[in-house]
Amino acid sequence: MRAVLCGYYGLGNGGDEALLATLLQMLPPSVTPV
Repeated sequence: MRAVLCGYYGLGNGGDEALLATLLQMLPPSVTPV
């Protein structure tokens, strides 16, 4: 299974970066981010 996370990441907004890191950690091992 693959997943797409859409957002405004990588532009120095610490809150968005923290949210992305948390979402990636919560994905099951069988899911590959695209």
